[in-house]
Amino acid sequence: MHSHRHAILHHSYQRKDLSLLQKSTILRSTGISFLELFQPLYLLTNGLSLANLMLFYAIQWLLSFLLAPLWVNVSAKLGFSRSMLFSLSSFALYLICFTLAPVTGFISLIPAAILHSAYDDIFWPNYHYNFCELTRSD
Repeated sequence: MHSHRHAILHHSYQRKDLSLLQKSTILRSTGISFLELFQPLYLLTNGLSLANLMLFYAIQWLLSFLLAPLWVNVSAKLGFSRSMLFSLSSFALYLICFTLAPVTGFISLIPAAILHSAYDDIFWPNYHYNFCELTRSD
């Protein structure tokens, strides 16, 4: 009987954590989606050419692909909690570099692309790992 009660409590605790994870991810994703929706307009209205804008996004996605093994190793060394913090910190730095682009030109978009790849390649695998852990039945 004790193990059955323990399993029910454990299941309830996991569901609460899962709900919190889902709600926080929805809020975070909505905010980031709004930011990323207007980023091209921000750069275009502040003097960046369409060709440079397309080059920036091509570099960003290429770096995300090429640097994925590096970011996975960083994530493995940092652990789950620190990896999530690192990824969100890299996204904050990405926004700073991105905001400086009209002043500094295309050069600040290179570190922005690297930081965005760190954010994408560290956050999402850790999120999915946490999701799997919370939904796993023992």
